[in-house]
Amino acid sequence: MEEATDRRIGGDTAAQTEAGAAQHYRVLGELVEIAMHSPVLSRMELRHMGEVFLRPLALDQLRRWHRGDRIVGVATWAWLNDETAAAMLRDGGVAPHAWQSGDQLWFIDVIAPYGDMRAISRDLRNHFRGSKGHSVRWNDDGTVKKIGLFHM
Repeated sequence: MEEATDRRIGGDTAAQTEAGAAQHYRVLGELVEIAMHSPVLSRMELRHMGEVFLRPLALDQLRRWHRGDRIVGVATWAWLNDETAAAMLRDGGVAPHAWQSGDQLWFIDVIAPYGDMRAISRDLRNHFRGSKGHSVRWNDDGTVKKIGLFHM
């Protein structure tokens, strides 16, 4: 599996070059495509995809993995404090202002529909070595199913 070298696409879209804009839209297309493999995100209206991916993309809190030209995985994470973590668990999402509000690592979405979760997990553990991470699994009704806690 080849890791994406262009994990961060952001900045002032008005100032992007034509090539930069094309890259930005290619990345967005990849993210929408892989989101269709997530039971939760695939039911989401397209207009809400920005809330899921654009903020972490701009903050360099999104990582993509590719095999050749095909996206095979994506992960987003937030750095939350006690208050913003409780709000995320209660409300079902990270508020726009909360993505970098604390020092608790929370994986918001990790999608690996083609059998690459082991390699992606290994890469994330290397990236966040020494950190304590949290993850949450949701029930279909939006309530918390399970909270995971692990050492990276």
